[in-house]
Amino acid sequence: MKKCFACGIVALLSANVAMADYVVPGGLLPNNPSVGQIGPGGLQYDLNGAAIPAGTYTGFSVSFDWVAGGGNPWSNEANIFFADADFAGPIGTIHQNGTTATAGAASNGDPTTLSFDGFFAVNYEGGDPLWFLGSQSYTGSTASWSNISVTLTQAAIPTLDDFLTGTLNGPVDSVSGNTLGGGDNLNGPNGIGAGSWSGEDHVYQLNWGGGDINIDLLFSNVDGDVDLILFGDNTGNVVIDSGTSTDDNENINVLGLAAGTYYIAIDGWQGATNAYTLNVTPEPASLALLAMGAAVVIRRRR
Repeated sequence: MKKCFACGIVALLSANVAMADYVVPGGLLPNNPSVGQIGPGGLQYDLNGAAIPAGTYTGFSVSFDWVAGGGNPWSNEANIFFADADFAGPIGTIHQNGTTATAGAASNGDPTTLSFDGFFAVNYEGGDPLWFLGSQSYTGSTASWSNISVTLTQAAIPTLDDFLTGTLNGPVDSVSGNTLGGGDNLNGPNGIGAGSWSGEDHVYQLNWGGGDINIDLLFSNVDGDVDLILFGDNTGNVVIDSGTSTDDNENINVLGLAAGTYYIAIDGWQGATNAYTLNVTPEPASLALLAMGAAVVIRRRR
């Protein structure tokens, strides 16, 4: 079974905070909607973009306390959204759409504090309209958010180059490692794996000379389900291909990959880590032709 990796643009998460951050004034009220989910028309606030100081805001920090009541309540997912239009009408630019990790879920009705930190998919310019909405999947008769804190940040957006584990060079290269202790630097804003797919990760820069490419990630899934992603640039926004099965090993095969610099990521599903071997070779048919060419050269040298 394939997991949903390419459900949206990948975002790089960081807790970096800049001096020019803007803390949205408090006073956002808790919300008690009907059973099922806090949705549009429920927890929805106009943050009054005209009052937000001028500047380019690259990210956000959000936290709140939530509790579900009635019966045997639990929650498995919370979401936050920013947009430049009222969610009740035509929606303009979605600045960010994200979900919590499973660590933020609650198995009972005890109060829980959830936190989000990340970068917008599209920068927000101070003074433009800005709406904030949150949603919560839960059971029970009610659910509420309180002590809602929203901060807009101007932190520098990191790139994959900031998290490099190493460099690979074609046409043939190989490396072994273990993602345990690698840091959790990659995550996705559009509910990839219900927001809980990301574990500790390794990122390699790939210098590719051009042509068909085969990438093998070798590991035993019983020890940890890790995924393989090939990015087209260092922003993490261009996914060329991915291997996201629940089996041993992952493979990516791309025909005619142009010469250039690419990035290979190894990331755990729902917090998993694992030891691995990563092999980069020409696509099998091309490799066979390469081997035949080498054999001809060897024979000619005799």
